[in-house]
Amino acid sequence: MKKLVFLGLGFLLLLGAVGAGLSVMLGGDKSETKAVKAEPPPPPPPSEQTVVDLAAVAVPLVREGRVRRYVTLVVKYDALARPGQKAALDDFKPQLRDAIIREVHGRHLAITADGFDLDMKDVEARFGAIGRRILGADTYRGVNVGEAQASAPGAPPPARPTPSKSSGH
Repeated sequence: MKKLVFLGLGFLLLLGAVGAGLSVMLGGDKSETKAVKAEPPPPPPPSEQTVVDLAAVAVPLVREGRVRRYVTLVVKYDALARPGQKAALDDFKPQLRDAIIREVHGRHLAITADGFDLDMKDVEARFGAIGRRILGADTYRGVNVGEAQASAPGAPPPARPTPSKSSGH
């Protein structure tokens, strides 16, 4: 009988040890684990509005297969830039200018029935699509297109006024 009692106690100790081992392996007591809160990521640095000025672009206005006149357009892109990113936006100027030139020479700009005025809504929509594609939709904020100068095809440049010589006598 003593053997039976010792065997029973040994069996209970063995079951206790197995139970404790399984408890530790399967996660243990949940009350002892500390809740670790993940810190939110730091907010991005504030962005500021900036302007990307391009050099003037000469555009032919074509109607019925003929160049009616040339227009010089001034194009400015509004963009959001993080601090230190303004210089990086200047690197996009050659790409923007090249894309605009390809756009106006590949597909003529919409002009009015008389053939002498640009449809500025069409121009801004097309140049805006270029800005979104090159600068990125998160950076691009708008485009401003202005007509700087217009001339008829083959027209001579405006003459400079000749300085008058006055005699001091």
